[in-house]
Amino acid sequence: MAPKETKHLIMVKVDNRPGVLSRITGLFTRRGYNIESLVTGMTEDPKVYHITVTVIGTDDDVELLARQLERCMEVIDVKCDGGEDWEFVSREMVLIRVPCDDPEKRVEILNVCSLIGCRSAGVGKKSVVVEVAGDSAQLNAALRSFELFGDVEVIHSGTVGIDMN
Repeated sequence: MAPKETKHLIMVKVDNRPGVLSRITGLFTRRGYNIESLVTGMTEDPKVYHITVTVIGTDDDVELLARQLERCMEVIDVKCDGGEDWEFVSREMVLIRVPCDDPEKRVEILNVCSLIGCRSAGVGKKSVVVEVAGDSAQLNAALRSFELFGDVEVIHSGTVGIDMN
């Protein structure tokens, strides 16, 4: 039986220099990995960027990929969710545009927001935009709640993560 492919989170700290992101993503491409999500941003040190990559693969394949990343010249640190004694926090965000053309429905949508712990990001004449942050289960539960109001539009961010060590 073939090893099971699952979703993995890889966090990489790199030098903040032109072309680094291209070289990092190129490594994934050359190895045949499809990047499911990619989030980058500066750390507390403007010379260091943090990259969070979500990829599908076997535990062994992703561990090998992490070791290959460590060999890149611009890479400062690599952490992978399969690593021993590694604790991390990760979150995703979605913006959900919920259709509503009457004030009573708008109030109902805002009540659902407060019940499930999300917030209104904007209220328009024909829709309410809701912001939900959390793990995949929380996002899916919120989405199911708002789908009851009609056809929703969803914009999903990538996963961002930080280690707790």
